[in-house]
Amino acid sequence: MKHELENISTEDVDDLPESERRIIYMFYKDGKSLKEIGETLEISRERVRQLKKKAIRRLKVKESKKSFWNNKEQLADIGNEERR
Repeated sequence: MKHELENISTEDVDDLPESERRIIYMFYKDGKSLKEIGETLEISRERVRQLKKKAIRRLKVKESKKSFWNNKEQLADIGNEERR
């Protein structure tokens, strides 16, 4: 996927609601424009844009939560090493 979602896993995308998942795959994997996606899904280009934005927001939140927990575990490991 493009730079905007470079750290996002396929599993994270697969967890999205179906409409958002389809839009993300069509846009990033298939290279379709918002207009083309709208025509395929029979919704407006603007609605596609809104759903894409919502999906990206969900994916970024999920990624930041993963990052937080990974950092927390690393800090705990460091703290445990310092106590030894």
